[in-house]
Amino acid sequence: MTSINADTRAEAQSDAFDAELLGKITGKRRAVGGHRPFLIEDTSQVWLVLKGTLDVYAIEMAGDTPVTTGRHVMRIGAGSVMFGVESLPLPLGGTADRLALRAVAAMGTELYEGSAADIQGEDFDIIVVDWIDSWVSLCARAMVQGSIPRSARVLEAEPDMPFGAGTDLCAQFGDVVWVKLETGTGRYLGRAAAEIAPGGPALPLTDQTWLHLDTDSSVSATYTPTALFLGGLWEGL
Repeated sequence: MTSINADTRAEAQSDAFDAELLGKITGKRRAVGGHRPFLIEDTSQVWLVLKGTLDVYAIEMAGDTPVTTGRHVMRIGAGSVMFGVESLPLPLGGTADRLALRAVAAMGTELYEGSAADIQGEDFDIIVVDWIDSWVSLCARAMVQGSIPRSARVLEAEPDMPFGAGTDLCAQFGDVVWVKLETGTGRYLGRAAAEIAPGGPALPLTDQTWLHLDTDSSVSATYTPTALFLGGLWEGL
């Protein structure tokens, strides 16, 4: 019995996350490797990387079958957290029905797969702020191949800030800000397919992503701790 307990303690101490913290999340340890890739499209789940690394690919899927090998978008190491990302539906008529994120782990990688609802509770550890900001930054680097517009204005965490049509807004270097349009219209990354309007969820911006305003607008911005306190952050993640 003593030997078993010692082995369990040694295993916990070698993980990238504290055992007490993992105990607050309903879930299970999961050993993964290159021959067992998995999709991260279930938004009710969260994956904590205990050991090893994962490479994440954007891949076209038809049901449960990959249609392409995919494009590499990020590498995640021990101590990182992955949140579920909804798949993007693809137009009808093609061989694939959606674009999803698929994780491929290096041999020896171990994860803790848990319930996202547990870390969304008000009494969960403040470390979740770092997890959110790190994940948002990773996703931002994966989405944006170029650089932000040179004229982009850096946002402060303030309510009801007025900006003119044609303004591009971004976060300060190393920051994540959560933006809501109070009035006006805009487009995330300036893309026609990513229109933003008042009443929607808060939009996370980094120093690599931006919001283009199509009209004179009023914008409110908060940092992650405040966005968590006010609510609505998880809908925009």
